[in-house]
Amino acid sequence: MNGVAATGGALDDSGPVVAGGMVFVNSGYAFMGGMPRNVLLAFTVDGR
Repeated sequence: MNGVAATGGALDDSGPVVAGGMVFVNSGYAFMGGMPRNVLLAFTVDGR
């Protein structure tokens, strides 16, 4: 959406966070064989 290239990894850490009408999920957890890298995914219902 924002045009920044990113590469996420394993979704094997803490759960998503809901705040301010958005859902935030981190991707990239290099523990116990998980795929490293870091991306913060942010979702909204209305796309803003």
